[in-house]
Amino acid sequence: MKIEISYRDLAKTDAIESHIQGRVEHDLSRFADRLTRVEVHVGDLNGTKGGADDKRCMVEVRPAGADPIAVESTGGDLYAVISETVAKAERALDKRFGRAEDHRTPIRPVAQ
Repeated sequence: MKIEISYRDLAKTDAIESHIQGRVEHDLSRFADRLTRVEVHVGDLNGTKGGADDKRCMVEVRPAGADPIAVESTGGDLYAVISETVAKAERALDKRFGRAEDHRTPIRPVAQ
């Protein structure tokens, strides 16, 4: 699973990079073998103007052989917004892969 991070109107810092890497690896690790890439886009919606709830995070997960899933969140605290968005991506993957597994034929034990 490759993690790509991009910034818009926001300074790239080691702390933000580390937080994103940590959240993605922690929350999405159980899907790692099914994902080709995770793209994380963070930005400041108002740029230099400032303002409340102006931080945005969008996470796009790309499952192998399937359509990508994109989720986003906005808020005032960038770290909280990142955590919330990665959690949304995890829930979306749970739904996607859960549905696929629900349609599989259950294995029935052989009668003895």
